Amino acid sequence: AIKKVTKSLSALKVPNKYRCVACDLGKTIAKPLYRHNNRRLYSIVKDIVCDNDNDDGDSDSFQQFYTSKVYRYHSDTKTLPLSVRKYKYFVVFLHEDTNYLSTYLMRKKSEIPHHFKALHKYNATRGICKVIEFRADSDGSYISKTMKDYLRNHGISWNPSTPHLPRQNGRAERTIRTLLTMMRCFLMQAGLSCGYWCHSLEMATHVFNRTIHSKQKYTPYYNVHKTFPHYGNLVPFGCIALAHIKNKEWLHPKGLSQTGMHVRIVGCTSRKSTYRVLTQSGKLFELQVNKIYRDTFTFPHINNKNTKSAPSNIITQPLDVKEEPRRSTRPNEAVPGPTCGIQYSASIPATLAQPSYISPLEQLFMQMKNSSDLSVFDLQDAPTKHEDVHSRSDAHEWHESMQDELKSMEENKTFKIVKKPHNNIKIISNRWVYKKKPQPDDSMRCKSRLCARGFNMIPGVHYTNSFAPTLSHVSLRTFLAISSKLGMRIHNIDIRTAFLCGKLTKALYMAIPNGYIPRNSQEAKLIKDGLAVCLLLKSTHGLVNSANTWSTTFKNAL
Repeated sequence: AIKKVTKSLSALKVPNKYRCVACDLGKTIAKPLYRHNNRRLYSIVKDIVCDNDNDDGDSDSFQQFYTSKVYRYHSDTKTLPLSVRKYKYFVVFLHEDTNYLSTYLMRKKSEIPHHFKALHKYNATRGICKVIEFRADSDGSYISKTMKDYLRNHGISWNPSTPHLPRQNGRAERTIRTLLTMMRCFLMQAGLSCGYWCHSLEMATHVFNRTIHSKQKYTPYYNVHKTFPHYGNLVPFGCIALAHIKNKEWLHPKGLSQTGMHVRIVGCTSRKSTYRVLTQSGKLFELQVNKIYRDTFTFPHINNKNTKSAPSNIITQPLDVKEEPRRSTRPNEAVPGPTCGIQYSASIPATLAQPSYISPLEQLFMQMKNSSDLSVFDLQDAPTKHEDVHSRSDAHEWHESMQDELKSMEENKTFKIVKKPHNNIKIISNRWVYKKKPQPDDSMRCKSRLCARGFNMIPGVHYTNSFAPTLSHVSLRTFLAISSKLGMRIHNIDIRTAFLCGKLTKALYMAIPNGYIPRNSQEAKLIKDGLAVCLLLKSTHGLVNSANTWSTTFKNAL
């Protein structure tokens, strides 16, 4: 009965609508001349193992032998045409026990030892993908002195294949063939040229590690990380998506430029809704997309020629315009909008084409600009660096403001002068930020602030978390509406130098700020010998984790 059902199923014909043309053209390979009888080979190995075993549990010993773990890496390289990212080769490292695949793009084959070192160090740090043997071709890059010394020093046996016998490295060869079939299908489906194979390789590796293979119960990703992979980010390679553009002109009345752009997805990331995308100009970014068009593989085109012009008889009565604006003599019936085809009629005066609303901030600026009191523009008259302070006429005011800032930090016990612990420690640099602040009596006060250069801080070494909760505008408006409805009074608290009150949990060392005056002879001696540094006891302006430190301190105080 089973044979009859099998014959009937084999006689079924698959309709053409269920056939994938890209898979037929991309996955067709030459048929093998012969195929090994795996069942016969399995029985022969079982007889050999069971005959050599003196115990009664022959089947259990053979099962343990047949399913024993093999900590071995298979590697091979492939040469392809020059890609758009100037790569010509790629190397694969396949772990036999977990079947986890790692691929690296290369411009030279001599980069193979560097990539294997990085992979081995990454796995050793996380305790995954143990390796005791390394198999590859007898290529010059694999038999280099650097590669052999590294394998010997880490106790990894080197087992190269015989020259001109690539079948001995068949595991890596079949893996490359699988990757190439996937890459061909990706490129053909997306309609991209072969120069984009570097992007399709990364996508193929991502899919390979999240697919269950033969003789594997789980995916390679689960075998390594012991967690199930996330399939929410899997989308067709090369499909078109819509990403948001952060336009700074959206607050301006004339900000009518586009707020989104079409991109092409060429890779996945571990973050939700975040992909590696290519713009129409060919630039590569990692962006969060809003919409994904899974069946669209070409960029849409907006045709502004079909936009109808505005009617010319919108206003029937003439307007009293005191001053006629200067216009060009070139005939121009309509002025198209920036993106959505917005047009203004030629019969409408130019004063109506301009926005009539002027924000209070613009009115204040125009009033300040037309004012005869030039002190309003003294806000920009501030030094940009510490060296410019000495040559100014108001240098004494800036020096006093710097000393006031240092005094406030000293009273708050923000830092203390100590001896530099050792030469290898990372010292965070700093700089002075100068600004003039207007006072109620129309005078200007010199304000100096000492800021640490937080971009020198290393994540995981100098800080762990950098986020801090903030108040959204929606919550603020809701709070104000409720208080207004119930007739409640609102009180606010302004904490001066709030960031200087956050207590640090890790030791941070900052350079001695310019203009610092030693408080005693011990500090003067350390500064003179160049051995003095500032040990930060509390956070200061410019640190990456200043907001997080202040938020934690304020929360604990409450």
